[in-house]
Amino acid sequence: MKKNKMIYTILTGTLVLSAAGSMHAFAQEDAVPVASEESGAEQSEEETAQSQYMTVQGKIESIQKEENYYTISTTNDDMGMVFTVEEGVFVINSEDGAMMGLEDLTEGMEITAIVSKNSPMTMSIPPITPGAVGFVAGSENNVMTGYFDETLTSQEAMLSLNISEETKIVDVKGTKQVFTQDSVKNQDCLVLYGITTRSIPAQTTPDFVMLLNVAEESENTTEESENVTEASDLPETKSVLTQKDVAHTDEYVFADETANETVTLLPLRDTAEQAGFTVTWNGNDKPVLLEKDGVQIEVVVGSAEYKKENTSFTSEKTTVLQNSKIYIGSDIAQQMTK
Repeated sequence: MKKNKMIYTILTGTLVLSAAGSMHAFAQEDAVPVASEESGAEQSEEETAQSQYMTVQGKIESIQKEENYYTISTTNDDMGMVFTVEEGVFVINSEDGAMMGLEDLTEGMEITAIVSKNSPMTMSIPPITPGAVGFVAGSENNVMTGYFDETLTSQEAMLSLNISEETKIVDVKGTKQVFTQDSVKNQDCLVLYGITTRSIPAQTTPDFVMLLNVAEESENTTEESENVTEASDLPETKSVLTQKDVAHTDEYVFADETANETVTLLPLRDTAEQAGFTVTWNGNDKPVLLEKDGVQIEVVVGSAEYKKENTSFTSEKTTVLQNSKIYIGSDIAQQMTK
């Protein structure tokens, strides 16, 4: 709260960011063809879904850490901008989509800020805003934000996505989950891409897509007791997860149609904490660490392999993520009591 007070004390005389501002809305404005007035007339403003975010390019002039937040001053061809951001906002390497940290940003580095259009901004020069939700470091790829419809097209940016197997798709919270091109439909996204066609809309095969709002939506979704969901984390089998007796337990029944068997999965965090273990989530592609009295167990979502005290084991079933929770086989739970 102290940090928020400091930031908003600075923000005297605020105004709301406009989508039509003079700042760089895209990493390279000439990377995407501009629609003609005639084509734009075919769809009214009300019919075009607008992204809630915009991108602002710049070079880091200075970066300072103050308690639990950073102040990042940037320069560009306009007036530059100053961002006040909390620790934990995402930072992405534009070359490969790898996650970085604010501590990895340095003076002189090219960055693109992802800014909420509704965030406040001072009238000063350069303006100051707390509205950056994340950054893309470097300039190896084009960077843009847009709302993509059922056809994976952003009418606002006139860009259409051709998702390939090489496209890395994640959500803003780094959830360990397998996303597909269907996950991108009707979503506000951050996209890193290279070349495009010269058509209208321009087409590209993106290297990286981040779903900016999907995590918020999943938190607000009410689970139904008889919900049946395809386990996209397990593409090698035809499998489903069905919730079991929600009123009394949080267990799931794993129905493996390929092996014609049923295995009960247990919620990782609840099971571990009941056994006295602490649970540490270390990132999208790293093991989940369980610790108790010097004993360590590592499990990986999407894998049946796990470790206890550096000894590798194979679980009876793959660890999966379902409805924002990780579920494990009962044999891993038994290891917690040995």
